[in-house]
Amino acid sequence: MRTALAEHTGVLALGGGAVVDPDSRALLAGGPVIHVDAEVQDVLSRRGGTAGRPLLAGDATARLRQLAARRAPFYREVARVTVPTRGRDAAQVAQAALRALSLRPVR
Repeated sequence: MRTALAEHTGVLALGGGAVVDPDSRALLAGGPVIHVDAEVQDVLSRRGGTAGRPLLAGDATARLRQLAARRAPFYREVARVTVPTRGRDAAQVAQAALRALSLRPVR
């Protein structure tokens, strides 16, 4: 992640658990970090639900709620802004994120 943050000039999408690691949070501190906040049911409906996602084994809905609650303080610590996904497609989420950071889309 250190190399990607130093060398990559575009969007760097991290897994939801990245913020749990203190070293990762230190690397993200002060950056243009956006927490993309998805509803539990939206997460479950994407990419085939829980297939291939060991963290969601068992009661996936309960597990997602637990993960979100555990990670929430870390997201608040590093994210400059939170963008909810509810009712938005990917392009709308991206536009909201850019607006929140006062940036313009590259065309």
